[in-house]
Amino acid sequence: MAHYTQKTTFSELFKRFITSPILHKIDDELDKKPPFRIYKTIWRPRDELDFEIGANNVLYTLIDTENELVYVGEASNLVKRLGQDYPSIPNWNYFRYNILPNKIAKHRKTFERMLIRDFVSLLKSNGKVDSIPISDYVLANDKIDTK
Repeated sequence: MAHYTQKTTFSELFKRFITSPILHKIDDELDKKPPFRIYKTIWRPRDELDFEIGANNVLYTLIDTENELVYVGEASNLVKRLGQDYPSIPNWNYFRYNILPNKIAKHRKTFERMLIRDFVSLLKSNGKVDSIPISDYVLANDKIDTK
């Protein structure tokens, strides 16, 4: 009698569902929670990017752990944006993001600039901004507001 063994994949699938911000958003809508909420994610490896469904209107952070680089950005569609090349941090290997409420989509760039400014105050950078570096990581963003 022929038979085979199939490795269970459901545990990984359910783990992804549990940490999915889009499912939390749907759950909140069904529970009629206030619509002005930010949905956060955990750090994920780069090879899991294509699994991010509904990652729209986001602020994101990329990390290159080998070269000790950090990059902060914004995107209307995360998967599409991170599918592009990043000369500032080409070898990023982890990402995380926050989904912003749709009502503030037009202000996403302003929030990105604020986050870059916060990061540059704590990390080394190529910019001419005073900082108190708390690690050896370097902020890889090229556009840094100086005022």
